[in-house]
Amino acid sequence: MNKVEAMTVAFGRFLNTAVALGGFAAMTHFLPPSEYALVALLNVFVAFAGLLLINPSGQWLQRHLHEWHNTAELAERLRENLIYWASVASLVGAAAAVWYGALISHDLILSLSVGGAVVAVILFSTGAQTYSAVANALGHRMAAVACGTAAAGLPLLFAVLAVAWRVDGVSWFGGQAVGAAVAFWSVRGALNRLLFSTRSSAEATPPSQPFFKDRHYWHFALSLTAVTGAMWLEGNGYRFVLERYWSAETLGVFLVSLSVPAQMTSVMESFIFQYVYPYFFRNLNGVERAGQKAEVSSALTGTLLPLYWAWGGLLLVMAPQFLFLLAGPAYHAAAQWVVFGCLLEVARLTVNAFTVIALANKDYKPFMGPFTVGAVGSLLSAVAVQALDLTPWMFGLGLVAAAGIKAALVAWRANQQMALRLPVRRRMLGLLVLLAGAAAQTWTAENHGPWLAFAVLLLGGTAAVALGYLHLRTVPAFVRMVSVRLS
Repeated sequence: MNKVEAMTVAFGRFLNTAVALGGFAAMTHFLPPSEYALVALLNVFVAFAGLLLINPSGQWLQRHLHEWHNTAELAERLRENLIYWASVASLVGAAAAVWYGALISHDLILSLSVGGAVVAVILFSTGAQTYSAVANALGHRMAAVACGTAAAGLPLLFAVLAVAWRVDGVSWFGGQAVGAAVAFWSVRGALNRLLFSTRSSAEATPPSQPFFKDRHYWHFALSLTAVTGAMWLEGNGYRFVLERYWSAETLGVFLVSLSVPAQMTSVMESFIFQYVYPYFFRNLNGVERAGQKAEVSSALTGTLLPLYWAWGGLLLVMAPQFLFLLAGPAYHAAAQWVVFGCLLEVARLTVNAFTVIALANKDYKPFMGPFTVGAVGSLLSAVAVQALDLTPWMFGLGLVAAAGIKAALVAWRANQQMALRLPVRRRMLGLLVLLAGAAAQTWTAENHGPWLAFAVLLLGGTAAVALGYLHLRTVPAFVRMVSVRLS
């Protein structure tokens, strides 16, 4: 493992962690729960565009990035994607404007402004993050760190400035849109010079056809869209159901209980995506034999599963204290439901660890069934809230049950599709840490004061870094995987 690269990525994660912490603290202090719920509902449109319509093209780009870089056609492929993303963002932004005008406010100008903000957030956030990911995958770690921090930090800065002028969810979201635009043009200008100035146009191999005319792309994209569509319904569809039944305050507080573990997990997971996945795609470059794909996929899945389960145990301990330390007092009631957010993250991470084989095979079709089960379970739980007058606690149990069944089915289908060889001992150790965290959660779910909360986060974060470092250093298959050069 390249220690300089790992330290660079870790430094980037530290910066992004600071941005994430600042963003959560600012949002829960400036916005009341009802306005937080409005921002969360607008983000449902962003998630819809990202998961269903943009994610397939982004993953196809990542899967073929090194191939297109070698033939000097990467710049053209990025341009194609930007045009496609702009079209997608415009359609989803129009839908958001109609929804806002019909159900929230009948002010035409305000509704159009909200739709425009959704377009900007989708297009410019996706563009900035993609350029940063490309730089990272090609080995430009420090540039990727700087641009990734700008992509995360500038939207937050402009959102805070916006609510300093007017305290409501629309102002926060509009500030994010302006910041995303500034970040995109800054990142694109800097990385275009870094990534493409060394290749003359004469060296470039013109693409034989746009990616969206490639039948192999559509085979991959349609299966992935079906899976991510079910994922969107599972994680977001219930919000529109509950928004008509629960008060905005209850919905906002409940969503915070799910977002706290998700935000904490994103810090860890972004390190994995930024440091580990480029090596995974590099090892798959040019590989066609099933046995070789199974070897690369087993190395990644076998490395990630114990790491993710151990993280779940630490998350159960840390997440409630994170909420008490950084969230405004209006959100402290969410601590009673944070356990559901933690368990949902464990299930989601388990699914991600097994679905790497879909990236290797360029086919998500085998996982359509399990993801559909998860979506149906989530929506049925929301319908049951209305039909049976269930409490948020019962609804949380329904979400976790649906996610757990989906994760078990995904693991089963993955082993059917590919002969995965996964180390048993490390998985058992990860499971033990998860169970220990679950046992301690009853104590950590109580507010013991800011100093104890800070101590729990410090000790838990240190344990996460130490366990992760030791684990990644001592998995032979993973060490072999990261020994290749990225470019």
